[in-house]
Amino acid sequence: MWVFKESSSSIQNDVGLIDLYIESILEREKLVKNKISFGFESYKLYLANLAKYLLSKPDKFYSASYSEIIIFTEKYLEKNPRNDIEPRKVWDYVEEKGIVKQNPDSSYTFRLNGIFEYFLSYYMKNDADFRNRIIEDNFAYLSFKNELEMYAGSNRRDEDFLLRIYNKTKNIFSNVQLEFAEINIESSIQSLTCNPNDELIKKGVSEFKKLSEEERDNLEDDAISTNIMLADRNCEVRVKDAVELDSNDIFSLEKSLYILGRVFKNADQIDNVELINEIFDYIIDSTCKWGLKMFQTLKLTEINDNEGKTQHEKILQLMQQLLPVIVESRIFDMIGASNMQNIIKRKIKNIQLNKPEIPNNQFKLFILMYLLSDIDLRKNIDYISESMESIKAPILKYGIILKILYYMHFKVDELPEGIRKDIDTRLKTIYSKAQKNFTGKASDDSISNSITNIDKRRLVRKIKNR
Repeated sequence: MWVFKESSSSIQNDVGLIDLYIESILEREKLVKNKISFGFESYKLYLANLAKYLLSKPDKFYSASYSEIIIFTEKYLEKNPRNDIEPRKVWDYVEEKGIVKQNPDSSYTFRLNGIFEYFLSYYMKNDADFRNRIIEDNFAYLSFKNELEMYAGSNRRDEDFLLRIYNKTKNIFSNVQLEFAEINIESSIQSLTCNPNDELIKKGVSEFKKLSEEERDNLEDDAISTNIMLADRNCEVRVKDAVELDSNDIFSLEKSLYILGRVFKNADQIDNVELINEIFDYIIDSTCKWGLKMFQTLKLTEINDNEGKTQHEKILQLMQQLLPVIVESRIFDMIGASNMQNIIKRKIKNIQLNKPEIPNNQFKLFILMYLLSDIDLRKNIDYISESMESIKAPILKYGIILKILYYMHFKVDELPEGIRKDIDTRLKTIYSKAQKNFTGKASDDSISNSITNIDKRRLVRKIKNR
């Protein structure tokens, strides 16, 4: 199951990689060379219909008995008179290739959740009514996020599908748009408290450096949740939760926006310039509003006991400091891909061309510039330096330090060996400048000590991973 063990940075729900896995496990080349009448595409379509059939059995955990599957297969084959293969031979081939497995009760289901989802997305490709019912069903929509994403990846020119998802998301976010209609998002973010002399903030920067290896690894997963898809995929088939969409619920909002972002990222062969720019801007704007709503929701949470109130206040202050990074990281998780770089660079250029308006677009610049750096640190490292020239709001300057620390801790070692040293040196120079820019009084010795500690921890991690 190699494709589901690839690193999250290389797979990111790339349906092309999953296609290669399916071709490999079904032995597509062998089927083509031997000119078998029931070939590779026939097996794919059969498995898609089997997935849809098993989906109708949630009470049996999407499984069926051998006799039920043979009956289903027989009826399926009868629909096309060209099929001249026996049902048992079809099933035997599928079982032999390990796509399905036998449960302890002797029933059969797909071996992996990701494979089950893949064939459901393939079924969507051949049944528009089923696809549209999923989109319209407010109880099913969120639980089919992976299938919708993979469908977009295998039908990259389906503009109608993208529009349906976009309109669905706008409907879900309608209350949020009304709630923030009179609120200036830039001003709201820039006004968040972030005094360079705030003890909590100074502690936050230093405590980041003191985290244990395990804690820093957890922070990496939390900051950019690229492993969510892998956790869903590399496991046994699970029954989908029927969770009703709630336009006032922060989790429903986040998941629906995630679906739009991933579908938008994968539908990269649509050549409607106006629509592409409109949806990109909508994703940026809506994620910012989602972040503020999340902060406000936590702020309005009532805590009765004194100890709980103290803890709540600390969490609230921490979220306030991290909010710009949380929003940017969430956007990267949704749309971070190499094919987005040209769009992002044009957005940055448009802001920079209107210099008097740069102070009013600092948060947007922060998001755009660090999206580029997250996508390709080597090619876009200059945008980190540029960000310090344009971004003056304390809360965003703090965000810059956190992003640089993240790159130094985790990203440098992922770079090719030939460029690693150069990028590492440049990041350290930028970090030194950013620290002085933020605190106004950081000494060269303290900055040098911080960098030395980072180098030591990276070396320890390398030794552990050998």
